[in-house]
Amino acid sequence: GTVVVACGDQVPYEDSLRALLLGTPLRLESQFRLTYNVMLNLLRVEGFKVEDMIRRSFSEFHAQSDNRDKKRRLDKGHAVLSRMGQVDCIHGEPTIEEYTAMSHQVANTTWDITDFVLRSGAGRNHLSAGRVVIVSGRA
Repeated sequence: GTVVVACGDQVPYEDSLRALLLGTPLRLESQFRLTYNVMLNLLRVEGFKVEDMIRRSFSEFHAQSDNRDKKRRLDKGHAVLSRMGQVDCIHGEPTIEEYTAMSHQVANTTWDITDFVLRSGAGRNHLSAGRVVIVSGRA
């Protein structure tokens, strides 16, 4: 696949990038242990599922509490948005139309250039597996 490293002005050293891209990933181990006590609790309570037990685990508890906070903030944002007045649309003005057309033209041209570079022989040589290509917007 294609890997894009967004690093700004501070490009990592080649060894660091090689280890990051080609190194072996860390092994993930589950902290959930299915013990006899857990199984007895699951059997004891009717309608209680393994998913419910996992949901009540320590790490899942924090994830769920974060979701409740996000939901609360989203509801608050919706309330603020609903109190705002109607915004008049200026889409019919020529400057907006021109901007929209130019924006589409830029996107299409960018796609055409990318497609050309990826299909060309030189592009395939420079964009091969294991090679890092730095794209800069500066002239």
